[in-house]
Amino acid sequence: MSDEEEETVTDDVTAVTVKDGSKMCGYLEKKGKLGVTGRWRSWYCVLDGHLLLQYKSQSEYLSLSPCRGSINLALAKSIEKRPRLEIHIATRSQVILLVPQ
Repeated sequence: MSDEEEETVTDDVTAVTVKDGSKMCGYLEKKGKLGVTGRWRSWYCVLDGHLLLQYKSQSEYLSLSPCRGSINLALAKSIEKRPRLEIHIATRSQVILLVPQ
């Protein structure tokens, strides 16, 4: 970690503060694209500005590996918080369901 970064860990959520802003990180479960029959998968997610970046694990993120997927929240048609802490993100092509792990 460089001199420009400071890391704090609170309740399984890591916030890494960088000189030009802050990033929120933590594990989320994302439902597969098959709708009702889709299975939930665990992802280490990093909120970087308007991008929600997905990694297999925290160590993958810390080793500077490329992300496995991303969601541009600036292009989302709607973002709703639902019961059970579900987050629904609707884009032009899909509805993404996320829950904290």
